[in-house]
Amino acid sequence: MNEEKKITADEFIESLTGFEEIAIAKAFGDEVFNLAQNKETMFVRALVFVHFKREGSNDPEAKKQALSMTLKAAQSMFADEDDTAVQMESGEGETPAA
Repeated sequence: MNEEKKITADEFIESLTGFEEIAIAKAFGDEVFNLAQNKETMFVRALVFVHFKREGSNDPEAKKQALSMTLKAAQSMFADEDDTAVQMESGEGETPAA
């Protein structure tokens, strides 16, 4: 994900397809929402796994890439919820009305 167009983890979750949810369950041994509630670090890595799949990696490669990253690097792939709220309040990132 490029720096300028980062989305939050919540926004990324909303973009998941059913096939991606199945791939997460197979690769990480649990459903994405269970990971979110019970295994937060693996949840972040599961989202990164999907990112790499979308970039063209197969499942084993994407999982290896996600697990090889530091947690900090994995977390930094997503916008912070607080930063997004501040941008919305200040009008940053909004396109001007035509």
